[in-house]
Amino acid sequence: METMQEIRNVMNVTSARNLMRELQVILDQWKENSETNTTHVKRDKAPMEPKCHFEERMTHIEWYWVDLRDQLEKGFICTHDTSTLLRKIEGVLTEVPRSHRGKLQARFSHLYAEAETMMDNSGGLYEDLM
Repeated sequence: METMQEIRNVMNVTSARNLMRELQVILDQWKENSETNTTHVKRDKAPMEPKCHFEERMTHIEWYWVDLRDQLEKGFICTHDTSTLLRKIEGVLTEVPRSHRGKLQARFSHLYAEAETMMDNSGGLYEDLM
């Protein structure tokens, strides 16, 4: 028969793994969206033909700013979700038994570095827009 502590240990290990899996999914989606948005932005920065009418140009500019706002909102949400999950994982890891902590800590460190890189790089996307 398992003791309450053993049951808690199993639940904490499972929780840490599930949270890390959830974080990996968010980071993968963020990477995919960043690549798509970067390609989209580079394409949109191409000069318009001089023959373009004023109304067409204004429509293009307005659409560009709507798109930028959407990208910023998505970036904020991704950053918030990522930092929230990192905090949750960090908290759960303090409760994980030492026998599992090393492997989980290594994975957490990798995910943390990946998240930090994504957050740092997201600023570069918006600098490209200016």
